[in-house]
Amino acid sequence: LYFIENSLEIKAHSKDLKLPFKLKFQNLIVLKNGKKILGLNPGASFGSAKRWDASYFAQVALNFSKTHEILIFGAGKAEQELCDEIFHILKEKNVKVKNLCNKTTIKTLCQNIVFCDIFITNDSGPMHIAAAYKTKTIAIFGPTKFTQTSPWQNQNAKLVHLNLSCMPCMQKTCPLKHHRCMKDLKPEKILEAIQNFT
Repeated sequence: LYFIENSLEIKAHSKDLKLPFKLKFQNLIVLKNGKKILGLNPGASFGSAKRWDASYFAQVALNFSKTHEILIFGAGKAEQELCDEIFHILKEKNVKVKNLCNKTTIKTLCQNIVFCDIFITNDSGPMHIAAAYKTKTIAIFGPTKFTQTSPWQNQNAKLVHLNLSCMPCMQKTCPLKHHRCMKDLKPEKILEAIQNFT
C-alpha cells in the first residue's frame, strides 16, 4: 500500500486489508472435539525457494498433535505433493490430521484460516488472507524481502527468518544451490516463536 501511495501520489482512505465477503462463523471442527486448530500452509506459488521444508512443517505439527486439530492447506499440483508429504509423515506417527489441499474454495479457505488458533505459513497468498483477519500467524521468510511483503497490519503475526548474506535474493530457486535460508531455519525457531504468543 505504501508503494502504491508513493507511486501514484494518493492517500488511501483505510489501511486495513479487507476481503469483499462475509464469512459464516461456524466451526464444525471445534464443535466436534473442542480442540484448537493449527493450520499449515507449506506452499508458495512464486517458486520453490520460498518454501520451507515439508518435513519441518511436520516436525512442528507433532508438538501440537495432542492439543490441536491439524489442518493442511494448499492448491495446485506442486503444493499437493508438499501437503501429501506432511500428511503421510503425521499419519505414520498416528497423528490426526486433515489434508485440505485442493479441497476448498477461496471462501472456505478464508474461513478455515480465520478459525486457526495458530497459522504457520510461507510468504504466500494465504499469509495475506490471515493478515486480513488478524489470525495468529508464524510467517516464514527466506529469499523474499520481509520488509516489503510481511503480513499487512497484522499485530498477531511473527516473522521468522535467518540473516544470511545471500538474503534476499528474490529468486524462484536458490541461485547458490544450497537453499540455506530455508534449510538452516530449523523447526526449533518456529516453536520458539509460537511460545512467544502465549
